Amino acid sequence: MPRLPWLRRAFHCFWIFAGLLLILSVEFWSAPPPLKVGQVSPRDVIAPRTVEVENERATQSARQEAAEKVEPQYAYDPMPEKVSERKVEDTFAALKKMAAAYQNLPTQESDPEIERLKKDIPYLPKNSTLTVLLISSPETLQQLETTTRQLLWKVQHNGVREDRLAQARQTIASDAEKMPQLGPEQVLAVTEIANGCLLFNMSLDMEATIREQQAAMNRVEPVRKIIQKGYKIVGKGEMVAPEHLREMQELGLHSSWNLARFGGYALLVISMMTLVALYLRRQQKAIYESDRMLALTGFLVIAVAATTRSLTGLSPYLAPVVTASILLVLLVEARLALMVTVFLSALTGVETENLAAATVSLLTGVSGLLAVSRAQQRASLITASLAVVFTNALGALTFSLIASDDLNTTLNALAFASLNGLTSTLVAVGALPLLENLFGITTNFRLLEISNPSEPLLQKLLKEAPGTYQHSIMVANLAESAAQAVGADALLCKVGAYYHDIGKIKRPRFFVENQTGQDNPHDRLNPNLSTLIIISHVKDGLELARQYKLPDVIQRFIAEHHGTSLVSYFYHQAISRSTEAIFEEDFRYHGPRPSLRETGIVMLCDGIEAAARTLPSPTPEAITELVHKMTRQCLEDGQLDECDLSFKDITAIRESLIRSLKGIYHTRIEYPEPSSLASPRRQNVTSLRKKA
Repeated sequence: MPRLPWLRRAFHCFWIFAGLLLILSVEFWSAPPPLKVGQVSPRDVIAPRTVEVENERATQSARQEAAEKVEPQYAYDPMPEKVSERKVEDTFAALKKMAAAYQNLPTQESDPEIERLKKDIPYLPKNSTLTVLLISSPETLQQLETTTRQLLWKVQHNGVREDRLAQARQTIASDAEKMPQLGPEQVLAVTEIANGCLLFNMSLDMEATIREQQAAMNRVEPVRKIIQKGYKIVGKGEMVAPEHLREMQELGLHSSWNLARFGGYALLVISMMTLVALYLRRQQKAIYESDRMLALTGFLVIAVAATTRSLTGLSPYLAPVVTASILLVLLVEARLALMVTVFLSALTGVETENLAAATVSLLTGVSGLLAVSRAQQRASLITASLAVVFTNALGALTFSLIASDDLNTTLNALAFASLNGLTSTLVAVGALPLLENLFGITTNFRLLEISNPSEPLLQKLLKEAPGTYQHSIMVANLAESAAQAVGADALLCKVGAYYHDIGKIKRPRFFVENQTGQDNPHDRLNPNLSTLIIISHVKDGLELARQYKLPDVIQRFIAEHHGTSLVSYFYHQAISRSTEAIFEEDFRYHGPRPSLRETGIVMLCDGIEAAARTLPSPTPEAITELVHKMTRQCLEDGQLDECDLSFKDITAIRESLIRSLKGIYHTRIEYPEPSSLASPRRQNVTSLRKKA
């Protein structure tokens, strides 16, 4: 078993989950082998239910049509725009040089410099356009360059695709004609240069196009057709076609493992276990942190689920959910028992595929839970079985009438339901002692048994330490009332108080309540030795508890009822007698301090009851002052820091103790002597008789 608490809880969750999933999926292990395409079917495959299945051919055709309607996707490339701008710039730079050379010629003749520039120009306009540009002034050429840049930027900024270059060129020509500052020749010039430098900057993006096509195909809903229950998908001796296989896949018949159904089982178990775990973590932390409690809960859940799987083939009303309900409410906790009852009823419905079985299991489980929740004797469980039998039979009858079953079916349901109610309760009664011992859990029945005054250890305490016995009885009564005041376990407090001081049996005369007029042996001992003897009654009590096999929870009362408190009498005596250093730790009990509400209550009751005996005049005021003082000392000493008692609880306990002690030490009237009780008439009669 892992040492880390969270790892241990994870281990318990894993084996419970695995066990339940194995039980739910046992149907898969007996399923026939799956069929394959092209195989001759050895059996008829019949649709077990009505279902809609996909018409794959129609679906594929619709998706292909949707993909074809998707427009090609293009991506913007900034580089062609920069190249076009550079070509315009270089073209006009060359034109400016050519214009300067051309205008300086004496005659309009060919010039070698102009011819050389023509070869280097990025875009050479037509001769008619070139002539217009060569006779233009530098300012005009600069204006035309700016205009050309604007025309190119406008179309390229919006994106130019390769298949739409002609449309872009038309746009440039149209925009140029709308510019009032340009003459006809200049419009032609800037249009020609802009179109010559134009490059497309939108290229086809195949990846984006494919993604859009895939998205369009995914948006197409599958075309489905209905297969009615009882429809023969493929007959015995027929060859299995791909269409048959697809239909069997939809129905979960293509494989011995139905992954969808298996996943549903897993989600059901996980969701239920999560709810139970959250409840335990927030509301029942003691159970959440107890390996034994978790193991017991898991064992009962798996045992009932497995029994349900094996028996409900005979009748859906044979699910023994009530067995787990009864055992959990007695061994663990009522609200957890209710949650597990709901959980197991849901599993019953899944296993039997029968809503009536799940509902009857739930009703019967709740009935059993309520019937035994206040049971104080094992014999009362037999009486509770009558309520369980009645509820189970009534539920079976109700659903048989709703389903309009025939008489034989109804009688059969009633018989199985009655049998289930009786046997489930008897199994719970028989298993209770076994589970108590196996998991070390103490039930109210066990507490009641060991609280009987005829128990050997209590008899030994009564005979060998009668004062301690009477003290324990008083503490038990005080603790029971205090526990009821704060909603703690009153029975556990009472029984724990009976046994908390059993260690005093070993040396009874060393404890003042057992001395009854005898010499006090501590008068002949030094305080250190006396302290060791007093403290040792805790260790001695634990040894006796183990010898007599008292439950672990009762042993906690023995170990914790003094906590780490100070043996103040001998501590102060040691200080007054010794000249050496006295350490307080040497005069304290070894603990541990109370860890349960109930052990904390018994600690308070034990100390206060013992102190109340020392009051010379136990008036109500003195009792109230004593209880307040002792409670405050216990709190200031930190003895109650580890138990779950709030200040509100402490106040309620204190008030309960004050009421109880006032009742014990109430004022009594003084009765006259017997001789003075004789009436005057009787005295006269007596005197007459003497005279006679």
